[in-house]
Amino acid sequence: FQIGQGTVAFAPTHGPPNVRDLDGVRRVSTIDDLRNVNRIVQMSPGFHMTSGFSCEPTDIPVPWRHLHINHSSFVDADLATFGMGTGQERSDDSVAMAEIVYGREFLRDNVVMMTHVSGNSPLVWDETMLSGLRTFLHAGQGALISPFVLGAANTPADVVSTVAQLNAEALSGIAYAQLVKPGAPCIYGQFSVAVSMKTGAPMSGMPEINLLNGLIGQLSRRYDIPWRTTASQSAGKSFDPQSGYESATSYMAGITANCSYMLHAGGWDEAGMVTCLSKLVVDAEQNLLMAKYAAGVTFDLLQEGLEAVQRIGPGGHFLGDAFTLKHFQTAFSSPEILDYEAWEHWQASGSRDMQRRARDKAASVLKEYQAPAMEIAIREALDAFVE
Repeated sequence: FQIGQGTVAFAPTHGPPNVRDLDGVRRVSTIDDLRNVNRIVQMSPGFHMTSGFSCEPTDIPVPWRHLHINHSSFVDADLATFGMGTGQERSDDSVAMAEIVYGREFLRDNVVMMTHVSGNSPLVWDETMLSGLRTFLHAGQGALISPFVLGAANTPADVVSTVAQLNAEALSGIAYAQLVKPGAPCIYGQFSVAVSMKTGAPMSGMPEINLLNGLIGQLSRRYDIPWRTTASQSAGKSFDPQSGYESATSYMAGITANCSYMLHAGGWDEAGMVTCLSKLVVDAEQNLLMAKYAAGVTFDLLQEGLEAVQRIGPGGHFLGDAFTLKHFQTAFSSPEILDYEAWEHWQASGSRDMQRRARDKAASVLKEYQAPAMEIAIREALDAFVE
């Protein structure tokens, strides 16, 4: 797939140290949870990439945690992914593992792994992140260059001033990447939330952040650089109306601003402290709906459709018309998890609310999971590297 102006790609959340599991229990995440997330992503057509550390495997010691994160990314899915760029050793190991799977020659001309380089706003790119960036770029891989905006905390308490600072940070990081390797594939990134002046807590889905997305969308088009935003972000403490409202607002703000890449488009809750498995499958479905909205309308079927209008005439219906039978499967979306049944049918089916339906869906996806094919020699070399 491509990431660029006029495209949109989706990846799930990454970074939370906790999960909300299939029983709805919030707890610290493990390697098994990480593998389950990658398996759901692999089985869900709403994702283009895995996100690497979609939740932290806290049961594995930090010095070699990145090895197991990369290992899951490669064996539990066959999608592009994120490597670990927070340190030279982690970057070197991530690239080495990608070379085992794909081959060094292939990596020179194909991006299979990106690194996520976060800035320390205001106005700092630290050496640890930049050293990892250099490793990925020299290996022919991509970089997501993302200032980390906490509005009114590490940027001015003003939307336009915040964008000015963020833009300087992002462009300087991209310029640095081009000095390292001219033509290196980079994404103009930004993670932005407002900060509550009452508590200091991050707030998702705020109108100011949506305005900020609109401005960044215009800037990225001016520079002709693909840009990233955060899709399904919420500060909700459960998969509840707050989670849904904030996520929907974030989705729509990014899509209408023509974002190229949506990170955290799956499972993000509690301001990034939780990866929710039930929300993950709902977001996967939302990604398909957002992609269709982003594609806009086509006039390709207009003449054929108007002929159907003339054929049916006043007072008729189109349900059995040849045009409907030919195009109904692609004309309108048909989500599986969202419920559109009558109340009586919903009650007769067990009165399952959104969370229950989503958990059942996640459990079903994991039950049906099939691992992607990998040559035995490659798998053995990958396992040996980790060991």
